[in-house]
Amino acid sequence: MPVKYTITATVFCLSALLPAPALAADYCTEAWVLRNLILDRLGYCFSSAKGRMLFDNSDCTGTDPTLSPEETDTLNFIRGGEEHVGCRINTATPPTEDMWQVIAHFAEISDLPAPDHVGGYACWGYRGPAFELHAGASRNSPIVGTAQPGQSVVTMYYSYYPDWQFYDIATGPGGETITSGWASDIDIGDANCDLVAG
Repeated sequence: MPVKYTITATVFCLSALLPAPALAADYCTEAWVLRNLILDRLGYCFSSAKGRMLFDNSDCTGTDPTLSPEETDTLNFIRGGEEHVGCRINTATPPTEDMWQVIAHFAEISDLPAPDHVGGYACWGYRGPAFELHAGASRNSPIVGTAQPGQSVVTMYYSYYPDWQFYDIATGPGGETITSGWASDIDIGDANCDLVAG
């Protein structure tokens, strides 16, 4: 995977071990799609060719959607990361396959996280109790998966939802992503992992 930004050795090692589907899209692609997916779900009308093709404008309502405080903070964080990294997405061209994969990955997720341009954290070989993953940062949101002991818990996202974090659950370093979603109060420190990275 081409790396478009400068990263520390620790983050590079983590990136090299990420579950395969998480590597399908680079930071700039995922950040652009998630930022615009937040706006799309709020009824934003896209004017660029890429935006119109990736996000259906048929139900859009305008270009000034009302955002929650969490959505505002998430968008600002993503924009800051894109500026820091120097992302340049050509919006005059059709969406890439990676962009469609990002859309599919987050299809069941109601509260969208912010890709973290600084790095992430991984717990390889989670030894804690099983825990449920939710579509949103709330226990009232639908359950979309379950993390089990022995699997790996990875996050490459920043959350503005208090006490909630978005996780990818994988078979292990470099393995397949099993499920993804939000969870709260999960201990993925040294005591509950075979190995931590990040």
